[in-house]
Amino acid sequence: MAQLLSVHGLDTHRRNNLVLLDEDTAASCIAGQLVLLSLSTGARRYLPGRDGGGVGAVAVHPSRTLLAVGEKARPGPASAGPAVYIYSYPGLEVVKVLRGGTERAYSALAFDGERGDTLASVGHFPDFLLTLWDWRQEAIVLRAKAFSQDVYGVAFSPYFEGQLTTSGEAQAMGVLGPHSCRQGPSHLY
Repeated sequence: MAQLLSVHGLDTHRRNNLVLLDEDTAASCIAGQLVLLSLSTGARRYLPGRDGGGVGAVAVHPSRTLLAVGEKARPGPASAGPAVYIYSYPGLEVVKVLRGGTERAYSALAFDGERGDTLASVGHFPDFLLTLWDWRQEAIVLRAKAFSQDVYGVAFSPYFEGQLTTSGEAQAMGVLGPHSCRQGPSHLY
């Protein structure tokens, strides 16, 4: 079996593709891997995609002790669809697996606020589903159509609890308000 020696570069076509895990470690999705780079030494660690299609999105928990990795599914009719894996950090052990949030790939992820109790995920083509997760219970709390074109970013408001903003190809902003988060899927406005 071949061994991965190194991955160089940065996928500049992917939006929101660089996150800071701690004061010295950055992570980026490159060539089907999540690459963790020490900024002081240049040392790299590699976390390969688990679902056969590579890594689609990454988010860091507010505690900096967890990270969420949204996968891309292997193409084909036998694919079970991608999952979001919650890893411990820095150990990189899988602690939770979230399934059923999208058909083919995740394009954006975000944890909420200071506690990080909720994870938002956005699916890529063809469904573009926005899913809110109680990730500790591995349960879907809310699901809504985010848009009909690519969504590149999702973020919880630091000022208004329960407000969520998305950004993408043909949209300036979509906001899911706190009432729709509490009462179930209503609409994006």
